[in-house]
Amino acid sequence: MHRPLIIHSIIASHEKGSLGDKDHVENKFFFQSRHDKEISKAGAVKMSIEEKSYAANPGVNSGRLLILVTAVLWSLAGVFIKSLELHPLTIVFYRSLFASLFFVLWIKRKSWTINLPLLVSVLSYTVAISLFVSANKLTSAANAIVLQYTAPIFVFVFARVLFHEAISKLNLMALLVGTLGVGIIFAGSAGQPDLGGVEVAILSGLFFSIYMTNLRFLKEVEPGYL
Repeated sequence: MHRPLIIHSIIASHEKGSLGDKDHVENKFFFQSRHDKEISKAGAVKMSIEEKSYAANPGVNSGRLLILVTAVLWSLAGVFIKSLELHPLTIVFYRSLFASLFFVLWIKRKSWTINLPLLVSVLSYTVAISLFVSANKLTSAANAIVLQYTAPIFVFVFARVLFHEAISKLNLMALLVGTLGVGIIFAGSAGQPDLGGVEVAILSGLFFSIYMTNLRFLKEVEPGYL
């Protein structure tokens, strides 16, 4: 007599449990969906900030492209220097002459100036380029170019001494690795005919670092004038 009531209770209990599970799944789906929307919104905000950053600096990509082109052209310098049967100073003279004729077109009259830091830049850059061209004649173009770029090693030292800039661990590691590379090239050229070229290339790097460090004192001068 009570059996239908018992069966009805069991069915009602089962249906209630099913509804509870359904509510749980729906709640879980709701919170998961809300979480995904928040992540998507945060990502959109981040992308918006990055887009605004690039919009505020439209020259970033063009600047990177110019650096890449400069690196390619600079790497070709050694090849052309090797192919010229001229004295190194003759090459430096004509190289500087045609460069000045090109850049003078972009220099504004009001930007012309003369001061001690500018004279240091003129002298250090002239010596650096003269030594670089000479090194290309005395050793391989690869050695001359690589060793001239010991300049950052010296820049680290000058920045520390002159501007009291701390050297980060990453920069210090790069400094040590660069120094090790120079040591390997130097050791490989010991007793070889091109040893003088290696020494000249390192001196070129030293004077190039003086030029780069000295630019800190010429912030107000237009790059084309330098």
